[in-house]
Parts: sequence; C-alpha cells; structure tokens
Amino acid sequence: MTVYIIRRLLICIPILFGVTLLTFLIVNARGNPVADLALNPRYRAEDIERIRSSMGLDEPVLVRYGIWVSAVLRGDLGLSLSNNTPVRDRIFDVLPNTIVLTGVAFLAALLISIPLGVISAVMRNTWFDHIVTVGTVAAFAVPAFWLGLMLILLFASQFREWGLPSLPVSGMVDRRGGGDLLDRLSHLILPVTALAIADLAGWTRYIRSQMLEVVRQDYVQTARAKGLSDRIVLFGHAFRNALLPLVTLMGLSLPGLIGGSFIIETVFAWPGIGRLTVDAARASDYTLIMGAVFIASVLTLLANLLADIAYALLDPRIRYG
Repeated sequence: MTVYIIRRLLICIPILFGVTLLTFLIVNARGNPVADLALNPRYRAEDIERIRSSMGLDEPVLVRYGIWVSAVLRGDLGLSLSNNTPVRDRIFDVLPNTIVLTGVAFLAALLISIPLGVISAVMRNTWFDHIVTVGTVAAFAVPAFWLGLMLILLFASQFREWGLPSLPVSGMVDRRGGGDLLDRLSHLILPVTALAIADLAGWTRYIRSQMLEVVRQDYVQTARAKGLSDRIVLFGHAFRNALLPLVTLMGLSLPGLIGGSFIIETVFAWPGIGRLTVDAARASDYTLIMGAVFIASVLTLLANLLADIAYALLDPRIRYG
C-alpha cells in the first residue's frame, strides 16, 4: 500500500506543474499583470516599479514561472495586488468555507443517491422507478448555475411573496444576529442543492444500473436459492460488489464538484476560494489567481488520491497494479 500511495503522489507532481504552468501562461497572455495598478491612486509609480521588479516581470515568461515555483516551494504565494496582503492568508481564510460546501454537497449526494439507486433497481419498471429515471435525467441535464438562480427565485423571492418561510440566498450567516447552527444550515441548503444535484442524479443512475447487473450474477442467484432473505442478498452480496465501481465514479466526480463550487459560490455569494478566485480575476489580481488555482489543484489531486486509496482498500489486487 505504501508503494502504491508513493507512486500516486509522484504522478501528481507533473500534473500539478502542468496545471499551474497552463494557468500562468493564460494569466500572462492578457498583458502586464500590474498595468491596472496605475489606475489605483493608492499606488505610486515607484511602488508599481518595485512590484514589477519583485515579480520578475522584466524576465521571460518561463523564467517568471520558475521564480513563482521556487517561491511556492518555500511556502510563499506572494502578495495580493488588490490590498497588498499575503495571498496565503487570504486563501486559507476562506478555504474552510469551500471544504464545508463541497463536503456537505458530496455527503448529501451520496446519502440520497445510494437508497434511490438501490430502491429504483429493486422496483424496476414500477412508477417509482419511472419517476426516479425521469427526475435524474432532467437533473443531470440542468446547468448548476441556472439551477442556482431558479432556486433563488423560487425559495427566496416567490416564497417571500407568498408569505411562506424563505431561505437565505447569500453568505454563510445572517449578519443581523445569526450565526448559530440552524442559521448556518439554512444558508447551506440552496448552494448545496445546486452543487450536488448533478452528482446525485449521475450516481443514482449508476447505482441502479450496477445493481441490475449484479443481481443477475450466478452467485446472487445461488444466495437466493439457499433461502437467504432479500435484504441479505441485496446488501450483503449485490450492493457490496456494486460499490466498488461507485468509488471510482465518486473519485472522478470530485474534481467537478470542486470546480463547480467556483460557480455556485459566486451565485450564492458564498465566501470560499471559488468566489475569491472570480473576484481576483475581475480585479486582475495576478498573484491571487495563481495562488487560488494552485490550492484548488492540490485539493483536486488529493481528492483523486483518496479515491485511489479507497479503491485499493476495497480491492487488494489494486495495490500491486
């Protein structure tokens, strides 16, 4: 297992370099990263020149990338061009908020999709199965940002007009005296729904198809012939074997979940790394964009690594593959 994990970590290194290099080239393609600072009255000409020199902007782009990488290896992500504060501090101030949002969305999608998929397979071709099939196909086709906007219109605007209890649509807590657990949970409902709905739909369909395939296997039929109850056959034999491919699917879904949080955080004004990155792009904050993309890439690679480890634990043969 140790060799397997080390091998996967080594694979992550060139991927991380490739992602950061591509982002670096794209950011630099728009021109001088500090040109917009000339419009900021807080910066003098000598300040801008000092920033240019410290960032190595007089050097070729690949040399500048090398300077940035060497600084990152020392734990230095630079200073934000927007307010001259350390990029590392700005990112780690909001990173827990993104982890909470994506973690709850992942857990919600998992806890709902498993029973839906299993029950839909067990009740194949019934009205319940047809409703789940239509609902999951529709949910999978709906863009997350559009769904987020529709949720805001319905559960906030319309519910308020109808005199019904409405849900909050921005931030993590109510600034007018909120902050308790109930208030935080109410702020999570809409963004988590918008973020999790696509994975929930996809996983439900996948679990259903896997269960239908597994229950036709000979060992499942043998277990039934021995007189075992349907519950033991389904969850003790069929579902356990259908779970293994699901781990791979969840691991592949995690990068999309993290990337999707960038859009959802912007729609719902959620103070996370996604919204921070979007705001940095609007402000042409070169160093903050690079730092945020780097941390997001690390999170994505770690998520894939955890999925690989879980897969190896479920199937010991993978450890030596």
